[in-house]
Amino acid sequence: MPLTCLASHIDYFVRVDMTGFAEIVDVMGGVTISVAKDVIAPVYNRENGTHVMTTIPTGSQLLDGDLALAYARSGTGSNDYSRMARQRCVLTALAEQIDPLSLLPRLGDLLDTVKENLTTDISPEQIPALVNLAPLLSSERVLVVGFDRGYRLGSVAENSLRPDVDRIRAAVQQAITDPGAVDPDLGLTAAAEACQ
Repeated sequence: MPLTCLASHIDYFVRVDMTGFAEIVDVMGGVTISVAKDVIAPVYNRENGTHVMTTIPTGSQLLDGDLALAYARSGTGSNDYSRMARQRCVLTALAEQIDPLSLLPRLGDLLDTVKENLTTDISPEQIPALVNLAPLLSSERVLVVGFDRGYRLGSVAENSLRPDVDRIRAAVQQAITDPGAVDPDLGLTAAAEACQ
Protein backbone atom coordinates (compact mmCIF):
# COMPACT_ATOMS: atom_id res chain seq x y z
CA MET A 1 0.00 0.00 0.00
CA PRO A 2 1.67 3.26 -1.07
CA LEU A 3 2.09 6.02 1.47
CA THR A 4 1.28 9.57 0.48
CA CYS A 5 3.61 12.30 1.61
CA LEU A 6 2.50 13.95 4.87
CA ALA A 7 4.14 17.24 3.93
CA SER A 8 4.06 18.70 0.45
CA HIS A 9 6.94 21.11 0.94
CA ILE A 10 10.20 21.08 2.87
CA ASP A 11 11.38 24.61 3.60
CA TYR A 12 15.04 23.89 4.36
CA PHE A 13 17.34 20.99 4.99
CA VAL A 14 20.51 20.42 6.99
CA ARG A 15 22.66 17.35 6.37
CA VAL A 16 25.45 16.53 8.82
CA ASP A 17 28.17 13.98 8.15
CA MET A 18 28.20 11.72 11.21
CA THR A 19 31.98 11.99 11.65
CA GLY A 20 31.43 15.73 11.58
CA PHE A 21 28.81 15.33 14.30
CA ALA A 22 31.44 13.73 16.52
CA GLU A 23 33.84 16.59 15.77
CA ILE A 24 31.16 19.18 16.61
CA VAL A 25 30.55 17.47 19.97
CA ASP A 26 34.30 17.57 20.64
CA VAL A 27 34.55 21.28 19.78
CA MET A 28 31.69 21.94 22.20
CA GLY A 29 33.58 20.16 24.98
CA GLY A 30 31.45 17.00 24.95
CA VAL A 31 27.85 16.34 25.90
CA THR A 32 26.46 15.14 29.22
CA ILE A 33 23.90 12.37 28.88
CA SER A 34 21.78 10.64 31.48
CA VAL A 35 22.27 7.02 30.42
CA ALA A 36 19.20 4.98 31.46
CA LYS A 37 20.93 1.58 31.15
CA ASP A 38 24.34 0.32 30.09
CA VAL A 39 24.91 0.59 26.34
CA ILE A 40 27.42 -1.65 24.58
CA ALA A 41 28.68 0.25 21.57
CA PRO A 42 31.35 0.02 18.88
CA VAL A 43 33.40 3.22 19.20
CA TYR A 44 34.90 4.36 15.90
CA ASN A 45 38.50 5.55 15.96
CA ARG A 46 38.78 8.44 13.48
CA GLU A 47 42.57 8.12 13.42
CA ASN A 48 42.85 4.53 12.19
CA GLY A 49 39.31 3.61 11.06
CA THR A 50 38.85 0.75 13.54
CA HIS A 51 36.06 0.04 16.03
CA VAL A 52 36.51 -0.94 19.68
CA MET A 53 33.61 -2.30 21.71
CA THR A 54 33.02 -0.42 24.94
CA THR A 55 30.32 -0.15 27.57
CA ILE A 56 28.81 3.25 28.34
CA PRO A 57 27.58 2.78 31.92
CA THR A 58 24.29 3.82 33.48
CA GLY A 59 24.22 7.28 35.04
CA SER A 60 25.29 10.78 34.11
CA GLN A 61 28.14 10.58 31.60
CA LEU A 62 30.18 13.26 29.84
CA LEU A 63 30.72 11.82 26.37
CA ASP A 64 33.26 12.99 23.82
CA GLY A 65 32.24 13.03 20.16
CA ASP A 66 33.17 9.43 19.39
CA LEU A 67 31.36 8.07 22.48
CA ALA A 68 28.30 10.27 21.81
CA LEU A 69 28.13 8.97 18.25
CA ALA A 70 28.57 5.37 19.41
CA TYR A 71 25.87 5.83 22.08
CA ALA A 72 23.44 7.27 19.54
CA ARG A 73 24.06 4.71 16.80
CA SER A 74 24.62 1.44 18.65
CA GLY A 75 22.19 -1.35 17.89
CA THR A 76 24.00 -3.88 20.06
CA GLY A 77 21.57 -5.50 22.48
CA SER A 78 18.75 -3.11 21.56
CA ASN A 79 16.30 -2.38 18.77
CA ASP A 80 15.68 0.44 16.30
CA TYR A 81 13.25 2.18 18.67
CA SER A 82 15.79 2.28 21.51
CA ARG A 83 18.42 3.56 19.11
CA MET A 84 16.11 6.31 17.82
CA ALA A 85 15.34 7.33 21.42
CA ARG A 86 19.08 7.56 22.17
CA GLN A 87 19.59 9.69 19.05
CA ARG A 88 16.87 12.10 20.23
CA CYS A 89 18.47 12.09 23.68
CA VAL A 90 21.89 13.12 22.32
CA LEU A 91 20.46 15.86 20.09
CA THR A 92 18.24 17.21 22.88
CA ALA A 93 21.08 17.18 25.43
CA LEU A 94 23.41 18.89 22.97
CA ALA A 95 20.85 21.61 22.22
CA GLU A 96 20.17 22.15 25.93
CA GLN A 97 23.87 22.40 26.79
CA ILE A 98 24.90 24.90 24.12
CA ASP A 99 26.24 28.00 25.82
CA PRO A 100 27.01 30.72 23.26
CA LEU A 101 29.42 32.52 25.61
CA SER A 102 31.53 29.45 26.25
CA LEU A 103 31.57 28.71 22.52
CA LEU A 104 33.02 32.11 21.58
CA PRO A 105 36.67 31.08 22.14
CA ARG A 106 36.04 27.96 20.02
CA LEU A 107 33.95 29.66 17.34
CA GLY A 108 36.68 29.41 14.68
CA ASP A 109 37.08 25.65 15.24
CA LEU A 110 33.32 25.18 15.28
CA LEU A 111 32.83 27.08 12.02
CA ASP A 112 35.63 25.11 10.35
CA THR A 113 34.07 21.81 11.48
CA VAL A 114 30.61 22.89 10.34
CA LYS A 115 31.95 24.05 6.97
CA GLU A 116 33.61 20.68 6.37
CA ASN A 117 30.74 18.47 7.54
CA LEU A 118 27.44 20.28 7.08
CA THR A 119 25.40 20.92 3.93
CA THR A 120 22.29 23.11 3.92
CA ASP A 121 20.20 25.30 1.69
CA ILE A 122 19.74 27.89 4.46
CA SER A 123 21.30 31.09 3.15
CA PRO A 124 23.95 33.00 5.13
CA GLU A 125 21.52 35.94 5.32
CA GLN A 126 19.07 33.77 7.31
CA ILE A 127 21.59 32.68 9.94
CA PRO A 128 21.32 35.78 12.18
CA ALA A 129 17.54 35.34 12.46
CA LEU A 130 18.01 31.68 13.41
CA VAL A 131 20.66 32.59 15.99
CA ASN A 132 18.22 35.09 17.51
CA LEU A 133 15.63 32.30 17.83
CA ALA A 134 18.03 29.96 19.64
CA PRO A 135 17.37 31.35 23.16
CA LEU A 136 13.64 30.69 22.65
CA LEU A 137 14.20 26.99 22.04
CA SER A 138 13.63 24.64 24.91
CA SER A 139 13.36 20.88 24.94
CA GLU A 140 10.19 21.41 27.00
CA ARG A 141 8.62 23.21 24.02
CA VAL A 142 9.77 20.85 21.26
CA LEU A 143 7.26 18.12 20.49
CA VAL A 144 8.55 14.75 19.30
CA VAL A 145 6.50 12.30 17.27
CA GLY A 146 8.10 8.89 17.66
CA PHE A 147 6.66 6.38 15.21
CA ASP A 148 7.25 3.29 17.31
CA ARG A 149 5.60 -0.15 17.24
CA GLY A 150 2.24 1.45 18.07
CA TYR A 151 2.16 2.92 14.57
CA ARG A 152 1.94 -0.38 12.75
CA LEU A 153 -1.01 -2.58 11.97
CA GLY A 154 1.02 -5.72 11.52
CA SER A 155 3.06 -7.31 8.78
CA VAL A 156 2.14 -7.84 5.16
CA ALA A 157 5.13 -10.09 4.52
CA GLU A 158 8.24 -11.14 6.37
CA ASN A 159 10.23 -8.03 7.31
CA SER A 160 7.59 -5.79 5.77
CA LEU A 161 5.50 -3.78 8.24
CA ARG A 162 2.09 -2.33 7.50
CA PRO A 163 1.93 1.21 8.92
CA ASP A 164 -1.16 2.62 10.64
CA VAL A 165 -1.41 5.59 8.29
CA ASP A 166 -4.49 7.05 10.02
CA ARG A 167 -2.72 7.10 13.39
CA ILE A 168 0.43 8.60 11.84
CA ARG A 169 -1.60 11.37 10.20
CA ALA A 170 -3.52 12.08 13.44
CA ALA A 171 -0.26 12.41 15.40
CA VAL A 172 1.36 14.69 12.84
CA GLN A 173 -1.80 16.80 12.54
CA GLN A 174 -2.00 17.23 16.31
CA ALA A 175 1.71 18.09 16.53
CA ILE A 176 1.23 20.81 13.89
CA THR A 177 -2.11 22.27 15.00
CA ASP A 178 -1.67 21.92 18.77
CA PRO A 179 2.07 21.83 19.49
CA GLY A 180 1.41 22.40 23.19
CA ALA A 181 -0.29 19.02 23.40
CA VAL A 182 1.60 16.09 24.81
CA ASP A 183 -0.47 13.02 24.02
CA PRO A 184 1.24 9.74 24.96
CA ASP A 185 -1.63 7.84 23.30
CA LEU A 186 -0.47 9.24 19.96
CA GLY A 187 3.21 8.93 20.82
CA LEU A 188 3.65 12.69 21.29
CA THR A 189 6.19 13.58 23.95
CA ALA A 190 8.29 16.59 24.86
CA ALA A 191 11.89 16.42 23.62
CA ALA A 192 13.00 16.92 27.24
CA GLU A 193 11.81 13.36 27.94
CA ALA A 194 14.19 11.88 25.36
CA CYS A 195 16.78 10.75 27.91
CA GLN A 196 14.33 9.24 30.37
